[in-house]
Amino acid sequence: MVLGSVPAEYYLVLSAAVFCTGLFG
Repeated sequence: MVLGSVPAEYYLVLSAAVFCTGLFG
């Protein structure tokens, strides 16, 4: 994955979504 091609905000939200999915999934 090339950092920079994706907005930092999007990456942060995506990471949070994956983290929450791991907890409540």
